[in-house]
Amino acid sequence: MPTPEEHLRAYGAFLTEKTGRWSLDEVFAERAALTPTRQVTADLRAACTALESPPPSSDHPQVLGRSRSRRTRMLATIAALVLVTIAVVGAVAVARQSSVQPDHASTWMRVKGAMPPARSLAVMAFDPISNEMILFGGLGAGGEEFSDTWAWNGRSWARLHPAVSPPALAGVSMAYDSESRQLVLFGGDVRGGFANETWLWQGDTWRRATPAQSPPPRSESVMAYDEATGQLVLFGNFSGSVFANTQPLTATWIWNGATWVRQLPRSQPPVAGGGLGYDGTSHRLILIGGSSPSGAAANSWAWTGDEWTPIHFASLPTKRENEALAWDPAASSVLLYGGGSLTPNDTRQCHSQGVSCFGVKYLGDTWILNEATWRSLGTTTGLSPTWSVAMAYDPATARVELFGGEKAPGQMSDAMWSWG
Repeated sequence: MPTPEEHLRAYGAFLTEKTGRWSLDEVFAERAALTPTRQVTADLRAACTALESPPPSSDHPQVLGRSRSRRTRMLATIAALVLVTIAVVGAVAVARQSSVQPDHASTWMRVKGAMPPARSLAVMAFDPISNEMILFGGLGAGGEEFSDTWAWNGRSWARLHPAVSPPALAGVSMAYDSESRQLVLFGGDVRGGFANETWLWQGDTWRRATPAQSPPPRSESVMAYDEATGQLVLFGNFSGSVFANTQPLTATWIWNGATWVRQLPRSQPPVAGGGLGYDGTSHRLILIGGSSPSGAAANSWAWTGDEWTPIHFASLPTKRENEALAWDPAASSVLLYGGGSLTPNDTRQCHSQGVSCFGVKYLGDTWILNEATWRSLGTTTGLSPTWSVAMAYDPATARVELFGGEKAPGQMSDAMWSWG
């Protein structure tokens, strides 16, 4: 695209060439790419319209002299307006350029005020019907699951008391399905096992759905809405018992508004879970990281509506799982935060004690995907390395909100952070 300086040179040549005869269509075709402010546009149009008026007859030399003088002044006016236009366009270009550089314009800010109890493995999504962020469930520091529902209105949290509610669950999946206009919740773990119930948020209460078929019970699956295909996609994660005998799942399911439909792509990402979210720049649903048989992964896949295809970025976030991923339309970028990687513990000891066979290396870095490039923004002072946080974009505030997470074994967070 021509630079403002190139536009100015073109205008200079244009003004010289057109001093004898003006065409309003030519003028506005020439300046179409400049898109100045409305006032400059109006002024420029008025000046050009005046210049388009037929020249006076040569039989009136005195009038002709005044006309030439008037034309000269109008040319000067147009030249001045062009310079203003270029300045405006330059400022707009700089603003637009900075708007897609969120590491310069955006940052994490701690949100103050009363918060829901500390937890990890909760879920949070925006409900456009109530215009609020809805938070459900999670795991407390004592290993207890939560069954509470909270609403964030952009200023404060409110505990809701729906007449009907899902059971206490942690590791559930939740996302808003724009196609069916439903906030959908699925799965999760309860003490001693996993669930495969589907629940729908009705704006003030929950309703249990009765789909014709459902994915097998599972926990910590990832779910997101694919705006390009109009699909609510569920992928992974774990099934079996809560501790050592969990089995990774790589199946993909679609919610069609009434039931779940198993997808049969020719290839599946070789991971359980990961970070799943929509990339509004490339218009596709992307999966980053996840858990593989050899540990946390650093890979990337895209869902095309019926197939998974690998994405080859020049660089990727470091290996991780249980990270949070969200599309930030205000910055035209994908935001990734935290997560961790599992490190094996003594297998015999964890089996005998009935505890997890893995430890966690917690991560606290922030990454952005912008123009097909991942960049690390490092860590934020005060924001502890955390995994299994709840994170979602809030259109009402044009910010990405983050809540809770696990920052050490048995240490859950009740901190809320806002990105924008």
